[in-house]
Amino acid sequence: MSWRLAVSIALPERLVAPTFLTHPPFEHSIGDLVADFSASLGFVPDPEQRLALQVMYSQTGPGATYSTMSPRWSAMEFAVVAPRQNLKSGLFKMAVLADLFLLEGTRVTWSAHLFKTSRAAFVDIQQIIEANPGLSKYVKRVTEGAGNEGVDLMSGARLQFMTRSKTGGRGLTGEKVILDEALMLTDEQMAALMPTMSAIPNPMLCYGSSPGLPGESLELRRIRNRGREGDSTLGYLEWTSLAKCADGDKCRHEVGTEGCIADDEDEWAKVNPALDRRISREYVRGERRSLRPDTFMRERMGVWPAESDSEAVPEKRWLACAGDGEIVGPVSVFVDVTLDRSESVVWVCGANGDGLHQIECADVRRGTDWAPERVSELIERHEVVAVGARSAGPVTSLLPDLRGVCVDAGVDFVKVGNGEFAGMCGAFYDAVMSGTLRHRNDARLNRAVSKAKRHRQVDAWTWERTLVDVDAAPLVAATGAFALFAQNGAPYDPLSNLW
Repeated sequence: MSWRLAVSIALPERLVAPTFLTHPPFEHSIGDLVADFSASLGFVPDPEQRLALQVMYSQTGPGATYSTMSPRWSAMEFAVVAPRQNLKSGLFKMAVLADLFLLEGTRVTWSAHLFKTSRAAFVDIQQIIEANPGLSKYVKRVTEGAGNEGVDLMSGARLQFMTRSKTGGRGLTGEKVILDEALMLTDEQMAALMPTMSAIPNPMLCYGSSPGLPGESLELRRIRNRGREGDSTLGYLEWTSLAKCADGDKCRHEVGTEGCIADDEDEWAKVNPALDRRISREYVRGERRSLRPDTFMRERMGVWPAESDSEAVPEKRWLACAGDGEIVGPVSVFVDVTLDRSESVVWVCGANGDGLHQIECADVRRGTDWAPERVSELIERHEVVAVGARSAGPVTSLLPDLRGVCVDAGVDFVKVGNGEFAGMCGAFYDAVMSGTLRHRNDARLNRAVSKAKRHRQVDAWTWERTLVDVDAAPLVAATGAFALFAQNGAPYDPLSNLW
């Protein structure tokens, strides 16, 4: 447990203490003032929310009242990480109401990864305002248009709700910006957001999230590391289980496993402040039976995926698959186009001299018109077992021409749907992890793999195409070529040349 708690903060009674609590030094806090204001609206903070407000509203400088210049917030950034449905959203709603009506902030922005999440927060705050005449009388306008929700006060203060896009950080600004669902933040969004706040005299950037996802959430993982280490600009609270199972890291957390912390209800209570308040134990018991063990550990126990799981494709495994062998014999071909249509890529897969599947870039050029002709050349010069492309996305404009080339040459053309591509991604990943895939250390593919993220579906995943910092086209094409060859190509037998 890591604590750096100023003596000026009085711990609330009945507190479920955070596992990690760090913050910059400060002289005083108006967090209790904010908490009491929220309570006066009938929105009563839990002890843990009151503690978080004390950290969020800690100040450095003379006086104890809000000002855009002095005193300053002691933390430029604030983050709270906890299992779901415990305290995060309610905490930020309390802060938003205080910023607008009590502290007379001028602009607050709330953003989420999904529209329905930001919309739900807007509806909740709207209902609180409407239920309190002492607040509603100061409202000038409420905007309810989808994607443009907001509350404007007669004072000029404004609260807006936004759904983050790939580059949505450029539209996020204000004295306070709340980044809900921070586990989905990307490096590109942060790079767009941070400079927009640089000219604001006393800004605060707030992150709220449950633990990060495997293969994703690299930005949140960085925030977590800074918070646990006591970064001098970040106020940080985290509820997570650090307990170990009887079998240690070997435990698979299956229901009923002796000595597994996932079945320890006392451990549940240590990391879920809302347990026995708003979350019933019976419901959590149902979650334990229904959810996958790793999902339960993350969502209810606050346990982060292993560090190696933060990479969609572990770097060490990927580098171990690099080689300088050559493809011998038939190949498969797969075509893809970047999202901005600036480039097209053609990748092939075949068997090398060791009988292992090897992927190589056959061509990459600006534009798209050249790709069908290049595929025709590959068919003329090599034994091509199949040609493929995704059935959706930017490559769809090339599908008729690619199909025509294949029909003329008598080669199978495969349009790969989303479900089928999910299986291809899984097969590609498994081949990397087992070391049965080879690649030629292509720089574009290496960059795409290093930045890769998983786009989750109900029971599978594909490569993320939008919320990544490098276009995934090389990885998509390499994955498709590998999978097509695995389905249609015969492994090369080095003994065949002896006869």
